[in-house]
Amino acid sequence: MKNKMYLPQFDISADVEIFGNKITVRYEGNENFPRRLKLKEQYFVVIDGQERIMVLERKGIGSCQFLLQS
Repeated sequence: MKNKMYLPQFDISADVEIFGNKITVRYEGNENFPRRLKLKEQYFVVIDGQERIMVLERKGIGSCQFLLQS
């Protein structure tokens, strides 16, 4: 499912795919998304008006994957 995510600490919005509690950000189409994020760090995000915390789980060549905290 495609959603919009906003990272206030970087003042950046991105198109994301959400499956359960996993978020995938593809760099293609989100060229301004920061690539220097650290693994296992927590980041504050707003997804569809809901404030959430996510943790960077995996960084790949074309995308990165986050895990939403409950």
